[in-house]
Amino acid sequence: MTDRPLAVVTACVLASLAWVTTFALAHRHGVAAPALAALAAAIALALYAWVPGLRALWRPSVRSALWGVGAGGALLGTTYALYPLVRSLVPGIEEEVRALYQGALSEPRVVLPTLIFVVLAEETIWRGALLGALRTDHEAPVAVLLSAALYAAAQAGAGSVVLVVAAFGLGAVWGALAIFTRGLFAPFIAHLLWTPTVLFLVPLASGAPTAAP
Repeated sequence: MTDRPLAVVTACVLASLAWVTTFALAHRHGVAAPALAALAAAIALALYAWVPGLRALWRPSVRSALWGVGAGGALLGTTYALYPLVRSLVPGIEEEVRALYQGALSEPRVVLPTLIFVVLAEETIWRGALLGALRTDHEAPVAVLLSAALYAAAQAGAGSVVLVVAAFGLGAVWGALAIFTRGLFAPFIAHLLWTPTVLFLVPLASGAPTAAP
């Protein structure tokens, strides 16, 4: 996708560091959804304009939309099926998940619109620019795992091990979907289905707050 993979990987690493810093500031001083949305939009637009071939990856199609909906539904089913088992095996995970909901839903009317910018940026950075650059020197499975690892590391600023582990698993699935469909529209749809559903519509943790209408 690019003739300068090292430069693109370096840019994505720097973007990840900026992401970690923003999450850490939000975690320490309260939810900073507008700041995260502004950062997401700025990084995504810069990469979109700079990285050759990235625009073509966003070309929508019915096939990609169907794969996105199918993958998003499968991820949601897997998430709700596995969470009770994980909760029984990992003491204390319920409290950590509930704490994540407290942060995410403290400003629901701000956080919900922000999600569109964040999801667009995450797909552009980690499944678009970074994954494409990594595939220059690595086989697809290795590139997917490396991009998922950096994506997970970028979430570490929130201070949640659960979020990092979930981001790695989800990032790997979305990365594989990007390679399979040869674009970003399918993982974007899957990502946009999974995140608002788990955050707002059907929370995982019992007693978690729900978004006000």
